[in-house]
Amino acid sequence: MGLMQIVLDRDRTPHLDLFVEFLQTAQKPDLLVSGDQWDSFLQFNQLVEVGLQNYDEDNAWPLLLEEYVAWRRETKKDPI
Repeated sequence: MGLMQIVLDRDRTPHLDLFVEFLQTAQKPDLLVSGDQWDSFLQFNQLVEVGLQNYDEDNAWPLLLEEYVAWRRETKKDPI
């Protein structure tokens, strides 16, 4: 189990497993995620359903989260 899986509660971060998979497989395995990006990720988890049904492309999400959504849609990754 990775450090992020231990630190973050899956009930508060339903996107966690898929987000970690995205970071590992989408040519971003060595990416360093900044504190601001993690804060945005936590907010993303509170506002966006894990199935992305209510994702609003007009919101000003960081590029990393926009890439995550695009990856989910391209790979048709369904929530676990």
